[in-house]
Amino acid sequence: MKKNTHIYHENEIDLINLFKIIWDDKIKILIFTIISFLIGFGYSYQIPNNYLNSLVIKKSDNFQFNTLNHLEKLLKKNQPNLPNQTNQTNQTNQTNQKILNRFFNELIDYEELSINLENIKKVRKNIAKLPIENQEKKLFQYAKSLEIVKLAKEDETNYIINFKWENIDEAKEILKNTINLTLKNLEKSIYEELEQSIEFEK
Repeated sequence: MKKNTHIYHENEIDLINLFKIIWDDKIKILIFTIISFLIGFGYSYQIPNNYLNSLVIKKSDNFQFNTLNHLEKLLKKNQPNLPNQTNQTNQTNQTNQKILNRFFNELIDYEELSINLENIKKVRKNIAKLPIENQEKKLFQYAKSLEIVKLAKEDETNYIINFKWENIDEAKEILKNTINLTLKNLEKSIYEELEQSIEFEK
């Protein structure tokens, strides 16, 4: 019976001894805790907070594309005239969707975004440190912060532009300038195509 009690006592933890060890090494433990906290704080301070900025893009109202449809009809002599309103609405819907797709194709090539990112002081500063052959790769990495998500519903397709950036106001400005430049380039390419079609018809 005594033997069993002795084994039981060997497996016990002596809390008084444990507290004595901790109390004797309290300075070391405190220093280790402070150093760990400072390292963690320094690391979290250096990592930039990237905020997700989202923008929903929907198809425009069809009436805005009526003029473009009339121009296309005039330029395509072989195309039969569409007699009823339903066919005209379908054609306008197709034009609307085609232009929306072209807008996103223009946006996702990152050309307009890269132009706007080069104007950001922080980006310009980071790229300037790199060798010339790596500068374009770094700029493309910044541009990859933008992604486009397609949301298809039964009656319409919407797109969401997501842009991760550490400064919310800066992100809004970058998105606004990028979309404006993309629209300008898209408009220019549509007018050039129309002019080419007119020249061809002449």
